[in-house]
Amino acid sequence: MKSQIDAFEIVMALIVVSALAFAYFSRTGPSQGVVLFNMDRAHRDMGRDKVLIGEVEKKESALNQKFEELQSELKKQFEQQKNSFGDSPTKEQLEKLSRLEKEQASKLAQETMKNRQLLQQFVLGAISRFGEEVRPVTQQVAAKHNASIVLNLTAEQVISFGKAADITDEVVEAIKLGKRSHVGEKDEALR
Repeated sequence: MKSQIDAFEIVMALIVVSALAFAYFSRTGPSQGVVLFNMDRAHRDMGRDKVLIGEVEKKESALNQKFEELQSELKKQFEQQKNSFGDSPTKEQLEKLSRLEKEQASKLAQETMKNRQLLQQFVLGAISRFGEEVRPVTQQVAAKHNASIVLNLTAEQVISFGKAADITDEVVEAIKLGKRSHVGEKDEALR
């Protein structure tokens, strides 16, 4: 009979240990929670949108200046070629001027497309750098909410969510306060 009690005690002990392990690891184990972060709103709330607009305008102005210089240079080349033919250009000279004009128009169109791409890359780079800047704080705030997944909150991607899932305000506040250290310190900064 003693052996039956021992087996029963062992089974009970295993059940208790399993229950305690489950309770412990469900609180401290890897989280699968999801929170939302609105990068556009954070960018705006931190005043970074105005900074970016200023930087884009400056970059665009520099690109426009280079474009105008190119345009002026091409016009000068065209006028020099035209003047070299005199007042009565031949048919071949007129064809040469026409080809030059088309080449220059094509070059200007290519430059316009290149400048648009450069400006787009500049904006995307700035947005990417902002994302990298806020990532550590976003991860810390997400961990505080027992979440391991952070999604960018946009109307196109998220149809419905509870307000508690949105950590944008907490992240912005933490960044404004300059508290980027440990989660424990983050709790103090967010109160």
